[in-house]
Amino acid sequence: MGDKAKGRSSGGAGHVSPSPDLKAFAFDPRRRENELEATQERLGHVIAVCPAIIYSTQASGDYSCTFVSENIEQILGYTQREMLDDPDFWTNNLHPQDTRRVLAEMYRLIPEGGGNLEYRFRHHDGHYRWFQDTFKTVFNDLGGAQEIVGSWADITQRKLAESFQTLYQASFALNEPIGLKKWFNGFLRTAQDVLHVDRLTILLADPDGMWLEAVASTETVQALESIRVPIALEGGAIADCFMTRKTIIWDAHGDMPDKFKLRPPYDEIDAFRSHVFAIVPLTVQEQTIGVLAAGWKGTRPFDPATVEPLHMLAAQAAVATEHSRLYAAAQPVLRRSLRLEEVYPAFAAAVKALLAYDRIGVVVPEGDQLVMALSVAEPPLASWQGQAWPRSDGTAGEWVMSERQPRLIRDLHAASGKSFVDDTFMIKEGVRSTVMLPLVAGDEAVGFFFLDNLTPGAYTERDLELLEPVAQQLALAIQNSRLLKELQQRSEELARSVEELKVLGEVGQAVNSSLDLPTVLMTILEHAVALSRTDVGAIYEYNEKSAEFHLRAAHGLDEDLMRTLRADTARLGEGSVGRSATRHTPIAISDLEATTGENPPLAGLLADAGVRAILNVPLLREDRIYGGISV
Repeated sequence: MGDKAKGRSSGGAGHVSPSPDLKAFAFDPRRRENELEATQERLGHVIAVCPAIIYSTQASGDYSCTFVSENIEQILGYTQREMLDDPDFWTNNLHPQDTRRVLAEMYRLIPEGGGNLEYRFRHHDGHYRWFQDTFKTVFNDLGGAQEIVGSWADITQRKLAESFQTLYQASFALNEPIGLKKWFNGFLRTAQDVLHVDRLTILLADPDGMWLEAVASTETVQALESIRVPIALEGGAIADCFMTRKTIIWDAHGDMPDKFKLRPPYDEIDAFRSHVFAIVPLTVQEQTIGVLAAGWKGTRPFDPATVEPLHMLAAQAAVATEHSRLYAAAQPVLRRSLRLEEVYPAFAAAVKALLAYDRIGVVVPEGDQLVMALSVAEPPLASWQGQAWPRSDGTAGEWVMSERQPRLIRDLHAASGKSFVDDTFMIKEGVRSTVMLPLVAGDEAVGFFFLDNLTPGAYTERDLELLEPVAQQLALAIQNSRLLKELQQRSEELARSVEELKVLGEVGQAVNSSLDLPTVLMTILEHAVALSRTDVGAIYEYNEKSAEFHLRAAHGLDEDLMRTLRADTARLGEGSVGRSATRHTPIAISDLEATTGENPPLAGLLADAGVRAILNVPLLREDRIYGGISV
């Protein structure tokens, strides 16, 4: 209460009118009526834009509905009358597996004043979605439960994120090859349970790139080996998704394009016989390795709330597949470790058992440089361990990598044929014979290794045959190590995406649990600061009549600065908040001290408070300005 009174007296946030004279207000019916109408208008606006369904029901019996907000049709597909006219509407549409638990919890929570429940509820078109039901009990004068007032918030995305996070973390915690079939089966069951998709199938391309073959599928009695389509026109939308690397969604409206149609006999496969479907490519390292096909038996379209989780599912399936491939393809050198700092010494020891050398080196490209990843030398030769130099043509190493051919020099003093600029340097060191082999993984040269010897004629053509298998092992080790690092980076990015979904779910839960605007705004602001990993934040409300922005909530700012911000209102088109709203686009200021053109009028005060960078985002709804948020 004290903060609200302080906000009114400062004239900085919301409506700037002074506190009303209570005695005059009590004897002014017209004024009371105007205030009541204004309050009702605000409440109506909050209910209209609230992302949750607002409702009230009886507190006993069949819990028949007495009020429900209009957005029930947008969220659940039902009209207000359908819920209001059917006293058994709520109990009849609960998921059968949740009904007993939910009714028991309701019976327990109503006398306690309310609470939170999570359960599945049937959408108008027949599928189920997860909802959080937050409610309070209204008691009569005798203390009996009279009415329930609450909100429904769709938490399907959050439930999916929580389920996938557990699976995802488990897949990367394994230190042995993943059993993909078993993993995929559990993966699809989880997705089907949360998304309520009738059919889900994961297909991977065969090694020859001729077929897409199922590795897991739901709702089918056919053997997995029979669920496959050619990567050609006969494969319809499934093959088209794989070849174009584009998501394909078909809503069964109009005539299906010919390129989406499966040709006989593939159109008889149960897993693909859906009227409405979505097909998402599985990609790793910008290469498509398969597809995820989802479908419904009915005509329900795929909305963004379902397509987005399908993309998450496809990304995780692709990463799990590649992770499994890395382990399955590992050679004995790699079975002990995928850490190159452990692989390189083992490689040097293995080569030493085959051939004598005075120096061994492994060179790998990193950007526009070559790096000596391994260098072991016997005096008088020097070790170049860790050194780097620019890549350039005319060197033996670049030629070996580009041509992907070995180079054998029996005696540098008497060598004939192609010579390179680094030959002169090696001769000065005393090197007489050398052998270099490219490290090739797939179609890519991931580096080269060399052996130097102070003795002429130390190496022969037969030695190349001895070294070739070891070179292949090392090339695979380097390639797999790089892929694993990239996959780990991708896993961190996906984990952050999951964390962001969870935070947004928490924001939704907080918003839906209160209609007190200051509480809601402060909750949103605190989560915005946490989610963006910033230090301070503010929310401004726009007054259309005065064309001004007023501070309504602040987080992380001291009282003096907050009072100044409340008193110094920004006008539309002025300051970073006003310009952001006018342009209908965010404005970022990366350095308040270095930039002047976009700076807010109080940049100096903000800089004194430690603020160096600001992001302003307009609060818009259907092009109408409601305010702005700054972090």
